[in-house]
Amino acid sequence: CDPDCNDNGTSDVCDTLPGGGYSDVNSNQIPDECECLASWFCSTSPNSAGPGMLINYEGTLSVGLNNLTLTACGGIPGQPGLFYYGSTQINGGNGVPFGQGRRCVGGGQPIFRVEGPAFTDSAGCASKPVDLTYGSMGSGLGAVLPGSVFNFQLWYRDPSGGPPGLNFNLSDAMELTFCP
Repeated sequence: CDPDCNDNGTSDVCDTLPGGGYSDVNSNQIPDECECLASWFCSTSPNSAGPGMLINYEGTLSVGLNNLTLTACGGIPGQPGLFYYGSTQINGGNGVPFGQGRRCVGGGQPIFRVEGPAFTDSAGCASKPVDLTYGSMGSGLGAVLPGSVFNFQLWYRDPSGGPPGLNFNLSDAMELTFCP
C-alpha cells in the first residue's frame, strides 16, 4: 500500500503497521494500481489514414477483475487486425522494419495471438475485450498471472499502404504488468 498511489482514481486507504509501513484497507476490493503498470514504447508508423495507430487499453490490469480491453486508434476504417503479445521487446524496444511499420514485440521468444480478430470501426479504432482465463492468456507460457509482464502490439491491414504482400502496418507497443 502506498498512500500516494491511486486505485482507479482514488487514494489508497492505508493503515499504519506496527514498526512502520502500510497495509491497504481496500486490498480485498480493488488491486493496488501501484502493482499494475503500463508503459508505451516503439514508435508507430504512418499509414494511409494518417500518422499511424496508437495502442492503449481500457479497464484494469487486474487478473482477478478480468476486465481488460485492448484498443488502438488511428487506423483505416473497416480493416482487420490482430493484437498479439510476448515477453520480449525487439531491438531494445525500437523494433525492426516489418511491412510498413515496426515489429516491436516478440524476438526469439514465443509470441501469442489474442484470440480473434479486431476490426476498425468507422473512426479507425479497434477494440478487443480479452478473457485472461481463455486460450494462450489462460495457460502455458502466455498465461497472464499476477506479476506477469507482457508487451502488446496491433498488426493490421492497410490495403493502400504498400505494395501487395506488404500492405500491413503495426501500432506502437505497450508493456503491461498485471496485478492480482
